[in-house]
Amino acid sequence: MRDALGLIATVNDLLLADEMLVELADTSRINEATLRDELRKAKKTTGQAQKPKQPGGAPSRLINSEEYLLLSAVITDPSRADFVLSRIDIRDIRDRTIAALFSRLSVMKDRGDLMRALEDAEDEERTLVTRLAVDPGFDPEYLEKNIEDCLKRIEQRKFNEKSMLVERSGDKELSQSLLIEKKKMIKGTDA
Repeated sequence: MRDALGLIATVNDLLLADEMLVELADTSRINEATLRDELRKAKKTTGQAQKPKQPGGAPSRLINSEEYLLLSAVITDPSRADFVLSRIDIRDIRDRTIAALFSRLSVMKDRGDLMRALEDAEDEERTLVTRLAVDPGFDPEYLEKNIEDCLKRIEQRKFNEKSMLVERSGDKELSQSLLIEKKKMIKGTDA
């Protein structure tokens, strides 16, 4: 609860912060006035100028990476979890907290209940889910486009890594097959 209030305290848009507080009061069934008092205290202790520490100790430049945005999309709309999980390889996810959360989701039968995935989660994982639930990092109106863009960037990243390995090896056959793969990627993007 304090984590959620701390995150709301860092939101600069007052209307959005107020909306989040009302939603938190409804969800938690805690008196809204009590939450407002706690929010005032949280704002005093964190200070408006101080940035919150990013979950998992991740640098702020990574907070909008495709991995965070994909997880955020699944948190925003759990019905998209099956689609996202079918298109990613969890082993390719660099952030261990995000990989752990996607792993938890992948073994769940009912992916619509995100709280079950957090039952035995580590504090870092809970904090990240809370943060992304409060601030998804994108406009939910463009959820589908964000998911597709993130999946394309991950695919491009994997291709670039393969390309570097092939370049180092000097294997001409692999280089040729990679060139064909790149042409297919480009055609898929244009379609």
